[in-house]
Amino acid sequence: MREPLVRLRHTETQTGLHSKDKREANMKDAFGLAGQRAVRGRHVVLVDDVMTTGATLRSAAREVRKGSPCERSALVLAVADPKGHQFDRL
Repeated sequence: MREPLVRLRHTETQTGLHSKDKREANMKDAFGLAGQRAVRGRHVVLVDDVMTTGATLRSAAREVRKGSPCERSALVLAVADPKGHQFDRL
């Protein structure tokens, strides 16, 4: 089966972008939904290796939503905390 979520364009690495706004702009329209039928009515789990601002997950989740899944979840392996929020606001 083909992957339902695909990267549409190469983006600058997020590690070099230090503001939430720059990270959001970098991920704008970065993903596309190639297979709506593959997600319609299903529980979709998005996986991110390291989350800092959540820009990548939000961008991917917006695209997945277009396919009408019954539920969306995210699995994050690590959370970066460069501003010392101590994970109070995720």
